[in-house]
Amino acid sequence: MSKQLISFAFGLSEFAPIIKRWLESDNAKKNAQIIKDLAVSVTNAKSDAETFKILSTDKDIATKFQGEVMKLVDEMEKNLQKEYHKKFIQKVVSSNNRAGSKAGTMVLCAVLGLTLCLGVLSLRRESLSGEVVGIISTIAGIFGSCLKDVYSSEFGGRDRIVSQPQNEESEIIIKKSK
Repeated sequence: MSKQLISFAFGLSEFAPIIKRWLESDNAKKNAQIIKDLAVSVTNAKSDAETFKILSTDKDIATKFQGEVMKLVDEMEKNLQKEYHKKFIQKVVSSNNRAGSKAGTMVLCAVLGLTLCLGVLSLRRESLSGEVVGIISTIAGIFGSCLKDVYSSEFGGRDRIVSQPQNEESEIIIKKSK
């Protein structure tokens, strides 16, 4: 049954090619069921063959199906981003060493600051003067730069910050990656 379901969903990729990407993932069966349910709801078909026939012959329904798939793509990407950011912040904040807790605090503050700046800009832009928008944009850029620094040091950019304890103090050394 699952191979038939995945084959059906691959057939629907003729109408929305982005579907192929979902069917090549670890959750192929689940994604295939979501795609099939979406196609059936758009076409109101009783069978797989009828679904293909309706999508092939009626351009308006095929366009509607593509639009629904794009809405689903947006929703899935938002959920993935939320999960990624949630896991990243948990990883940084839960780090037990001093450098990790400092980096975690820096990330948390930078994320909150950047979110606040972007929120103010998006919600209040019309009521703010040009100078204020420029200042808030500059501050948002600084917060973004802080996040970039943490990402590059955490995931191995050109410069990696390595903590090496010596006696009672900790010293931070910058090593050049090859």
